[in-house]
Amino acid sequence: MGFNSILADVQENWWLYCLLPIVAALIGYGTKLAAIHMMFYPLKFVGIKPLD
Repeated sequence: MGFNSILADVQENWWLYCLLPIVAALIGYGTKLAAIHMMFYPLKFVGIKPLD
């Protein structure tokens, strides 16, 4: 696989290469939101309860 074949692939599928970071950012943002939501609003509290 030479440089010319790589260049031809990029020229043919440029939209796909531009879409990759956008999709990765959306997945990262979604998982970050889910993690923050699970940290602050758990279904069941597991841990040390604060002293009253």
